[in-house]
Amino acid sequence: MEKSNLKKISPLSHSKVSSFSNCERKFSFNYLESISEPSSIHAAVGTFVHSVIENYYKNPDNKNPYFNWEKTFNYLQDSYEELWVKQEKYLTSLYVNQMSKVNNEFENLEEWINELIKNYIELEDWIQNKSNFEFLKFSKDLSTIGELKIENELFLKKEFTSSQDTFVLRGYVDRLQKTYNDKHIIIDIKTGKPPSKLDKEKSDQIKSYALLYGEDNIESGFIYFLGNKNINPEKRIFEVPIRDIDKNEKYYVNSYEKMSKKTVSDINNFTNKKLVDVWQPKINHLCNWCWYKHSCSIWIDQYTKIDTSILESKLTKLRHLGGLSKVDDNIQKSVKNIFYKINDLDLAFQKNFEDLKSKDLKNLHRILKSIQSQKIENSEVLKASNKTKKLLQELANLDNLKKNDDILNTFLVPNQKTLVKLSSEISETDHWKIISDILNNLQDDTFTSLLLDYENDFKLQIDDIRRHWIIWNDFNEVDNFNESDYIADLEKLIEFKLFRKDKLSYLGKKSFMEFLTLSLDKLKTLETMNYDDLTNSNKNFKPHFEDMISLCSKVILQIKELMDTYSIIESNLEKLSNVDYS
Repeated sequence: MEKSNLKKISPLSHSKVSSFSNCERKFSFNYLESISEPSSIHAAVGTFVHSVIENYYKNPDNKNPYFNWEKTFNYLQDSYEELWVKQEKYLTSLYVNQMSKVNNEFENLEEWINELIKNYIELEDWIQNKSNFEFLKFSKDLSTIGELKIENELFLKKEFTSSQDTFVLRGYVDRLQKTYNDKHIIIDIKTGKPPSKLDKEKSDQIKSYALLYGEDNIESGFIYFLGNKNINPEKRIFEVPIRDIDKNEKYYVNSYEKMSKKTVSDINNFTNKKLVDVWQPKINHLCNWCWYKHSCSIWIDQYTKIDTSILESKLTKLRHLGGLSKVDDNIQKSVKNIFYKINDLDLAFQKNFEDLKSKDLKNLHRILKSIQSQKIENSEVLKASNKTKKLLQELANLDNLKKNDDILNTFLVPNQKTLVKLSSEISETDHWKIISDILNNLQDDTFTSLLLDYENDFKLQIDDIRRHWIIWNDFNEVDNFNESDYIADLEKLIEFKLFRKDKLSYLGKKSFMEFLTLSLDKLKTLETMNYDDLTNSNKNFKPHFEDMISLCSKVILQIKELMDTYSIIESNLEKLSNVDYS
């Protein structure tokens, strides 16, 4: 029986419990296999800004910015400059490498950081001078930071009892601020964009700190959001009332018990030589941004033909060795390199995929729609549509019909409305289906019995309209270019979003590479089209057709590059499945 060295669950933190609740598999990757996600530029910028603020407020000799306050000024400038000298190189490198992940309004890294610091100062000014948050206001009679009695980055921990044993919950409070009634305010500073409404997870984080510190000593909690430009300060602050703390305690106890139960099951499987994963993935809207996604069984099953059981058994082995830090240094380095390589490739893939969809694919789609529109404008279906409109109008003017509301509302008015809504945006085939439905509706015995002397003329017009369909159908049988099929395929590719439940149906039982291959094959067929393949072609089509062929060739090259990138991702997954941890 092989011994398990699976890591202990305790101590817990709010983020650790949230990770488990959001996705057990991600929790396992991070905390049990100990495959640590590298620092993101957003996290690094957040840490830097926190440090700038903390360094100012932890120096007891620094001036209280609101002592004899007269106007806004950047009292954090010295703290910023001191830290920037030390961290500029590291932050700049991260920023450059993760540029595709940076989706904000700022032109460069320094502008981003300086805006966050400016937003903090503006928010603090508003709190101190204009808000009704009396508990948050600094006394303007106290000249130094030391007199304000502020604690920064305060470490808290507390022991709790579950039904089975005890565990520790711990956390770091950004700021604990003493009020004039000798109670405390918990302040958490976030560098993201302020939400329209505070979510439960962030509220619970504040409450976890109150639980650790002792809720009787806490007046209230606040979260500051510093992200983005041109947001009024009052929209950057959210109060978290400190109540129902007992529910939060139950949440941590219940979570610990669930995690412990999973741990027991995992160890039992391992000792009985069952290398299976008990830490289950949970599909959610954040899956596509998960750093571990390409090693997740759900992702692999949905997007590749790789056997997940092999990788699952290897990760289980790693988990029960105590995590990546417990294996040979060369293996550690190799595994980390594979994960980093996969994620670098993924960033490049997603950027190129989105660029392709938003630019060249959309342009190709627009050209095909233009060709479709022009074909309809010069086609038999338009002639048939116009004759059908004329027929409906003549019928509506017949003396024995125009006063019969039931007949008008059953046979004429709905069909007239349908024809008015027809546009060149829909295919010729769909046009014909609509016209055919209208003609079939008009030939109902109830309706034709009322036509009297007009019946023969009615039948002649119906036959005339059908002759247009016969002409179109004869041409269509030899038409090598059905733009509607290509338009539908392009729309699927443009609309496809990686790991979105509502888009996965496009894959069916195909892997993502097979999905791209089918799109590529279709485009290759389109690329080989000749101008003569267009029925009813005229000189107006020529420029569109030439643009279509040129753009099609460009898109084919881009899809081939995407497929090459994805193939390398899959080959790295195979390497991960072949790592020997023994």
